[in-house]
Amino acid sequence: WIEFGALGGGASVGGYLDLEYRDGRGSAPSFVQHRFVTLIDASFHDKLHFAAEIEFEYGGSDAAGEDGETKVEFAAMDWKFDETFTLRAGAILVPLGRFNLKHDSPLNDFTDRPLVSRSVIPTTLTDAGIGGLGSFSVGEEGVLHYEAYFLNGFEGLEVDATTVTGFASNFDTSSGIRGGRPSLKVDGSQGIATAGRVAWSPHLGVELGVSSHFGAYDSDGDRDLWVSALDFELEGAAIADFLSGFGVNGEIARADIERDAIARASGVPDDLWGFVVEVRHEFMPHALHQSAPKIFGEESVFTAAVRLEHVELGAERDERVTFGLNFRPIEETVFKLDYQLNFEDGSHGREDNDALLFSIATYF
Repeated sequence: WIEFGALGGGASVGGYLDLEYRDGRGSAPSFVQHRFVTLIDASFHDKLHFAAEIEFEYGGSDAAGEDGETKVEFAAMDWKFDETFTLRAGAILVPLGRFNLKHDSPLNDFTDRPLVSRSVIPTTLTDAGIGGLGSFSVGEEGVLHYEAYFLNGFEGLEVDATTVTGFASNFDTSSGIRGGRPSLKVDGSQGIATAGRVAWSPHLGVELGVSSHFGAYDSDGDRDLWVSALDFELEGAAIADFLSGFGVNGEIARADIERDAIARASGVPDDLWGFVVEVRHEFMPHALHQSAPKIFGEESVFTAAVRLEHVELGAERDERVTFGLNFRPIEETVFKLDYQLNFEDGSHGREDNDALLFSIATYF
C-alpha cells in the first residue's frame, strides 16, 4: 500500500495487475492485459472505514467501443459497532460463495476463474445495498462469520416491445445468469433481494460456508431466482503435520429459476448448477533455495495444483480439468502456468479448444 497522508485519516491506495498469455487450439496465441485494479482504503474515525475497488478491464472503456470496461466492483462504508456487528452500505461484493469475496488474481492459483463462478455465481457480483457483518467466537478456537444484505437483485427478464412475448431474457445457456447482473443505478427487478453467507471455522485452516441469494429477477416482480452455494477450504496441516503444504477447496452452486410460459418463451433457461474442486501442494526444493537464495528466498514457494470443474446450464454441460504450476517469489506476486482440458456437450459442441495459459499477477 502507498500512504497518502494528504487525504487524511490514514488513507491509502494500492491494487493489483495481471497479464495473461493464451494459446488455445483453434485460436491465435495472444497476450491479454486483463485487469488493472485500484484499491482505496481509508479510516477517518475509530469506527468508520471506507474501501473501494475500481477495475479497468482490457485497458478500460474508450470511445471506439472496444471490449474494455471500467467499473466499480466495491465501494462501501463500514460503521463498526463491535466485533459482532458492522453496518455496511454502498456498492457491495455480494457474499454468494467464497470465490466472489476472494477473487483477486494474485490470491488464486489458476489464471482463469472457475466456470461455476462465471455462470452460476457471476463473479464479480456487485450490487447496491445495505446490511451488516460480524463474527462470534464458538468454543475455544472456533469462529462464526456472517454477512447479510438487502440489495437490488438480478435483472434477468426485462420489457422488450420488439419480441413476441414483450420480454427479453438476460439469462441464457451460454453464460448462465451473468447477463442479468444487478445495476448500481436502478432496481430493474421490481423488488428488493436478500443475500447472506455464514462461514464456520472450527479452528485455523478449516472453513465451511453456506450462502444464498433470493429475489425477483423480472421487471414485473412475479418470478423469483434463488441462488444457493456451499463452499469449503481445508489446509492439510489442520489435520496432521505430514499433510503440511497440502490443501483443498471447493464450491458448489445452484440457481433455481422460477419460469412460467412467458419466461420460457422469452428464453429464460432451466435451473443451472455447477461445482469446482481444487487440490494443491506447496513446496520449495531446498537445493534451489541454497543455490539461488536471491531468487528463491525465504518467502518463495512453488504450488502444484489441479482443478476439476463441471457446470450444467440448462441442456448445456461443460467440464474442465486444469493442471497448474505456479511460483511465488514473494507472497504478493505469482507466475502461473496452466494447461486446460475442456470437454463440452450440447450446442457448445466438442470443440478442440484445450489451452495453454501463462500469467503474471501482482499486488502493488
